[in-house]
Amino acid sequence: MKLKNGRSLLSCIAYLGIGMLGATGSPSTVHAVNLGVDFNLTAKPAAGGMAGAAYTTPREVTAAIFGNPATLTLFDQNETSMGSTFMGLSLDVCQDGMAGVNCSQSATDSLLAPDIGMAMPVSSNLVLGIGIEIDAGLGAEYRTDPISLFGGSGATAVTIPLTAQLMSFNTNFALGYEVNQRWSLGIAATVGYAQAHLGTVGPTQNLALLGFDDFGGTTSPAQDIALSGSLGAVYRSPQGLAVSAVLKLPMKYTFEDAVYYDIGPSSQGFQALPLSVPAEVIVGVASDGGLISNTLVEMDLIWKGYGSAATLEDVWKDQWVLSLGFEHRAPESKWAWRGGAIYMSDLFRTTFPNTLGGLGGLGSIPLGENDVGIGSDFVKLAQVTILPSASKYTLTGGFGYRLSPGLELNLNGQWSFDASLVSNVGSFGTQYTADGQIWQIGIGLSMKLR
Repeated sequence: MKLKNGRSLLSCIAYLGIGMLGATGSPSTVHAVNLGVDFNLTAKPAAGGMAGAAYTTPREVTAAIFGNPATLTLFDQNETSMGSTFMGLSLDVCQDGMAGVNCSQSATDSLLAPDIGMAMPVSSNLVLGIGIEIDAGLGAEYRTDPISLFGGSGATAVTIPLTAQLMSFNTNFALGYEVNQRWSLGIAATVGYAQAHLGTVGPTQNLALLGFDDFGGTTSPAQDIALSGSLGAVYRSPQGLAVSAVLKLPMKYTFEDAVYYDIGPSSQGFQALPLSVPAEVIVGVASDGGLISNTLVEMDLIWKGYGSAATLEDVWKDQWVLSLGFEHRAPESKWAWRGGAIYMSDLFRTTFPNTLGGLGGLGSIPLGENDVGIGSDFVKLAQVTILPSASKYTLTGGFGYRLSPGLELNLNGQWSFDASLVSNVGSFGTQYTADGQIWQIGIGLSMKLR
């Protein structure tokens, strides 16, 4: 099959596959402190500099493939973009209780997220897009610095080395169709592959003070494949204003044999952990030179359905995200300057079930149907130690530099303001304070293929 400009579909897919293999590597895991678990478009080299505001008028093909597939019609020749984003994280949890004060630092501190895709016009009004990305991630680990349930440290402290990790890779196959000069529609099919674990890594200490036996590690990485998809639309007015809408379906994983428990002869063994990357509804508006000369301005409003996402619904509620970004490029200039800001609404539930993800227990600690009255406090403990997402404000910036006709270098940086979550866990009489902060640097190339 020949695509527009004479390039064969097979050669384009082969070219893309080589880039994917080189980009994925062996990343660590990070917690998406600002956006829950889903990165949206913030890890794209160009869109990241614009606060991820690229659902209406993207500047790179991966933002179209993984954002709004209807915007693929903006790319009228074979084009690819590839890059990577390094994210740095710090997460510290201090425990102030009857036994004193102890502070634990999560060992999860970084992620290298590849991002690569290609747009290939099939006809004058139909564009195919293929890409791969890391779509979501979370993580915190206290293997060598365990959480102290009553505060304090040392041989008499009651400790539990909690851990939670998720890494979700997405491969998207997207189509954008230009209905007419004003309207474009799009659809994308997503194949997701994820690894996750949740529980403890290493031995607990002195749980007898709570009436439970000490236990060792209860989890190791499990994996699953899931399917999802998205629908998108864009309308571009004669006045230069564009509006868009996107519906993203949830990605529903089930990690078999992910968590071990042993609370009695008839209640022991490995348990499945369901976990969903949430559904999203996104609306956007953009002006490309209409409001400010030579300047693209875009604003996107995102609803994220954490309140109905498996496991995450036990600690988080639905979230609203507002992204505002701009790009300015003077006529004939090689430079494009980008900036943006993100506001995220509060994620945290204030009431808790007695289990996380339907688990019946964690080690010797009974949860769910086996709960003896402290299950909800352990879920609250999980919220503040391994599933915190406290930052509400992020600033972004970046630039693009045209190296040659059809080849552009993109770079971005992001900084989320320090944020704290304070939680008092009744059964332990302890106040937990989580302080988290995330930053990132991304770089990539966009190339028009002739």
